[in-house]
Amino acid sequence: MAVWTKCINSLGKNESSSEFTDLILSIGETAQLSEDPIDDNDPIGHTKHYKYIHSGLEIGFRNDLLNHIHFYFDGSEGYGIFNGQLLCGVSSGQSEKSVTEALGKPVSSGGGKMDMLLGYINRWVRYELKGYALHLQFDQIDQLCRASLISSD
Repeated sequence: MAVWTKCINSLGKNESSSEFTDLILSIGETAQLSEDPIDDNDPIGHTKHYKYIHSGLEIGFRNDLLNHIHFYFDGSEGYGIFNGQLLCGVSSGQSEKSVTEALGKPVSSGGGKMDMLLGYINRWVRYELKGYALHLQFDQIDQLCRASLISSD
C-alpha cells in the first residue's frame, strides 16, 4: 500500500518534486525514459514516459506534470508483473466481482467483447475519486490485468 500512497501523492507534481523523488526511490529500479514526438497539434500534450519494466509500472508526464501511472498485473506489453496493492488492497489476480466488493459500484464500465477490428476488448471499470480516476481492466478469464491511475486535475 505504501507505493500506492506515493503514487497518489505524486499525481499532478513535476519531476523534481519531493513526492516524485520519494516514489521513484520506493520503486528501486532505474527507469527507461522515452518521449513521444512533439506535435503542436496534439490535444493531450507531449508525454514523457518513465518505464519500470521489471516492476510493471509506467509513469507518464504531460505538460511537465505527472499525469498517469499504468500498473501491469499480467506481464503484458513487455512489462514484469506489478506485485503491489492499489486502493483498498486491490491486487493481481482479483476478479471484477471482488474489486467491486472492495471499491463499490464504479461510475462507468464496458468492454468484455470481441471487436471485428481490434479483437477482444478487456472488460473495464472506472472509479472517480478526489483528484484522480482509477481505470481497471480484466482479461478474458476475469482477472485484473491492468490498472491506470489518472490525474483529474
